[in-house]
Amino acid sequence: MLEPFISRTEVRRFLAHGVNKSPFSFSGAVDKSQLFGECGAMEKILPVVPDKLSELVPFLEKSFPNGEFLNAVQNDLIVEWTNKTIIELMKKKMLKPLFNALYSEIKAKIDAAEKVDFTQFLVECGYWTEEQKDAMIEGFDGNEGAMERIQITK
Repeated sequence: MLEPFISRTEVRRFLAHGVNKSPFSFSGAVDKSQLFGECGAMEKILPVVPDKLSELVPFLEKSFPNGEFLNAVQNDLIVEWTNKTIIELMKKKMLKPLFNALYSEIKAKIDAAEKVDFTQFLVECGYWTEEQKDAMIEGFDGNEGAMERIQITK
């Protein structure tokens, strides 16, 4: 039996698809049924979630006062940043994609590859300094990007 090939279109679709989406993950109208993936708390509040982004963001902040909303937004920003960084690394020929290979070949390469921390890889390949890495991680951990994104919508 032939195994499927992974096309560039499928990779782009995979990178663009998010399972746990915050309101900022949608281009155009927000699909309330897709907010935060499988989060059980959403079932209770989904019927009263506002449709407009300008009303939705304050609503979600109040509904999740312990920082869960900030964490979800920050997660989306990290995924977006990771995807953009990987594409930039490929354009600079610092990272070589493996396209149109059999799934079993890709899986075997992944299984055999040394597992490295992505941010440490960015330092080792010269993309970042150690200080830049530390500052970025601190920003991620502090939900700085999420706070900025939320402030823009207010």
